[in-house]
Amino acid sequence: MPPPAAGSSGAEQPALSFSDLPLPHPLVKQMIAQYAKHIRKDGVYLGLGDLALFARQEEVAVLTHHWVEKTWGQPGPISLNQRLQNVTGDTSEFVDGSHSSKTWVVSFTSSTFARGSFFSLNHAMPLLHKEQIGDEWEKVTSATMTKMKGKLTKVKKKLEAWSEDSEDEALHESMVMRLEFLEQKNLFYQALISDGYFPVDVPGDGNCLLWSMACLRLGPGSLKKGPGEKEIAQMRKACGCQSDRKTIYIDSL
Repeated sequence: MPPPAAGSSGAEQPALSFSDLPLPHPLVKQMIAQYAKHIRKDGVYLGLGDLALFARQEEVAVLTHHWVEKTWGQPGPISLNQRLQNVTGDTSEFVDGSHSSKTWVVSFTSSTFARGSFFSLNHAMPLLHKEQIGDEWEKVTSATMTKMKGKLTKVKKKLEAWSEDSEDEALHESMVMRLEFLEQKNLFYQALISDGYFPVDVPGDGNCLLWSMACLRLGPGSLKKGPGEKEIAQMRKACGCQSDRKTIYIDSL
């Protein structure tokens, strides 16, 4: 092992973070530019930081719900600021929604709707509050749960009628997985509806956060006619442009 450098005590040094770098700094600018280019690609995962950027642009407050196991704490919803502060340890106000008349609520769950760790939640869904939906609340929630229970019953009957003599084990395994998925999704919807929130189903195509934000822009209108793929493509491009602006901001320092 080589000896410690001159002036060093030999103790392990803390990792360098961006906050240690004087701005403007070429490394920070390069990383932001690379990220901006990366997230312009269709289907690339977007997270809480990207949600915060959009919230600033839309001038809305944001609450997030995380479908985590109990050992990871309460699912929420809690403010996006608090969520990011918990993750980063930074006390900054990432989203300035204190004077906003609009509040977006986004839920993060796993693609299977199974409860898991904070870092396993890879699917976003927009949540509409009971007060937003108004008189249609009972109709919307009842129709959704009835449809979901119908699917559950159908799969259960197929499994009950399954013959052990069948050689199609792959089909059987597929039905078991389908049943587990529907049971977990049913519990997810039940929990949120009980709390006065309705999850709007959006595609799990890698653009789920963009679909969620587009639905939240529309509000209850998204229940009748949701956003289209053209709008999602425009939002994906805008997301990259927002990150690029961070590089411009650093250049001006």
